[in-house]
Amino acid sequence: MIALLLLLTLLATLLLTVISIYSVSDHSKLQLTQAMGQVANNKLGQVSAQYNVMEDSIQFILSNPEMLQSITALSHEGDSHYSTDYINTAKKSLAREMRLNYLGQNVYRVLYYNEFGQVYSSSNAQTGRIVETFDLTKIPYITSANKKPGKNILVAPHTDNWGYSEKPMVYSVVKEIYGENLGYLEVQNKQDHGMNITDIPKGFFVTILLNGKDILFTNAADSDFVKYQTSMAASGNSTMENSYQGDRKLTVISRDKKRDVCIVVSCSEEIALLSYLKFSPVFIGSILLFIICSILLLLLVIRRLLRPLSLIQGMIEQTSLETIPNLELHYHNYDSEEFVHIQKAYIHMAQRLREAISKENSAEFLRLQAQFDMLQAQVNPHFIYNVLNIISAQAVAENSEEICDTCSELAEMLRYSTDTTERYVPLKKEIEGLEHYIYLLQARWQDKIVFEISIVEDMQSILVPKMFLQQLIENCVSHAFTQIKDIREVVVKGYINEEGYYVLEVFDNGAGFSEESLVRLQGAFDRVKRKLKNLDRNIEDKIGGMGLKNAYARLYILYGTYMHMFIGNNEKGSAFIKVIFRKSLDDSKIHD
Repeated sequence: MIALLLLLTLLATLLLTVISIYSVSDHSKLQLTQAMGQVANNKLGQVSAQYNVMEDSIQFILSNPEMLQSITALSHEGDSHYSTDYINTAKKSLAREMRLNYLGQNVYRVLYYNEFGQVYSSSNAQTGRIVETFDLTKIPYITSANKKPGKNILVAPHTDNWGYSEKPMVYSVVKEIYGENLGYLEVQNKQDHGMNITDIPKGFFVTILLNGKDILFTNAADSDFVKYQTSMAASGNSTMENSYQGDRKLTVISRDKKRDVCIVVSCSEEIALLSYLKFSPVFIGSILLFIICSILLLLLVIRRLLRPLSLIQGMIEQTSLETIPNLELHYHNYDSEEFVHIQKAYIHMAQRLREAISKENSAEFLRLQAQFDMLQAQVNPHFIYNVLNIISAQAVAENSEEICDTCSELAEMLRYSTDTTERYVPLKKEIEGLEHYIYLLQARWQDKIVFEISIVEDMQSILVPKMFLQQLIENCVSHAFTQIKDIREVVVKGYINEEGYYVLEVFDNGAGFSEESLVRLQGAFDRVKRKLKNLDRNIEDKIGGMGLKNAYARLYILYGTYMHMFIGNNEKGSAFIKVIFRKSLDDSKIHD
């Protein structure tokens, strides 16, 4: 046993060593990835800063009333309604404003041009003279600008066709001014402008892409490697590890989705490995020392471990589903605090298992009790006795078709109530069963009782306990009308309230609930709810019975906290019973 534990400890320590080595390597790789991410974010910040300056130049022109007025005037050139002096004045004003130092201070060139062949440019020491004539249809990015009037369009690096002599590679921001023939604004920067190469660490290859494919900047000399970086950007991931020509490469990508700018930073994994090898001898020596100390420590404590383990093993072997209810749980005194915790955890587990078995038994008990109550509630002997008396009286008095109708309705009611295949039915079916019961009541009371049933269509399909509406109406007939000599009225309404909850309401014109009855019933509801919720096995107040408590219990078993039942008296003193069915988990708005 000891030899086995020693072997297992040695193997575990070796495994820990291997895992630690890989963990250190992974840590170095993680640090490298973080450094690459910082470079990518810095470059993205530089590009974003340049584009912000370029977009600010466009915004400056559009927010300058004098320049905007001049641009508007130029759009009317050739229109006989505008004088030549008016157009020439606008040209001079726009040319003067375009030469402002601000416009050319932080960018290569700012241009305005339109379809009439007019072009105006900012000027500084590096831009020089521009062409005087141009063909708007031959500018390749004009089509993209026309598709998004009023929007800034990023243009990938291209040859500057506006320069008269010098034609460097530039990238641009172009906007078609929103309006009729107002022309275009373009801000240019040289391709390498704002790209600080000195802050890129050695071994890092950075490529800046526009529109996912156009290269704005790269410090990689290998064009095939640039294509590899472009394919990595197209994958949509932010961090990747792939092989390029047999070399493992780490790639980190940072994106500006608004401008469709992508910064791709790649680096060889060898850099992370070299960083790890700098301190690996010290690390491996520490691991070996740890292995030796672990084995020595294991030899010292192994005897003390065996005895508590055997005791706990015996306790576990005695535990089963059959023995757990009567299992005696004792605490043993152990010198090791770890075994004390294990013992506590085992006893806690056994207690929870015992409680779970008890709750399972309680749930089964409640299920059988509810099934019994459902069968018990299906037939009211007193009601059947009264109906049979009516049938007998009618049979003696005259040979009438009413006897056949009464018998038919009674048969339908009994067929519905004694059908045990369904415990819960749609509300529509419950109403159909209730109508048989109402017919028999009217046969007994004749024109002294009136019923009104109104249920919205959306509630017809909700499930309800079988016969529960009969219990609510029977409560009205049995208790509310004892002192009523006028016509007895019972109303059943189903509707959706303003807060979107289903509401079933039963009320009458009877005497109403006494204060004592309301307190007693509410207390009964609370006890039923508490005992059903806690799955209490020792229920003193059984759910059974034919009254409102039975109806409440069956509703609660079906809907739980998704149902609320309210009882009380209305302004006229008559009783009402209201059942609200929640349609969401939030029941904070349910109220009487």
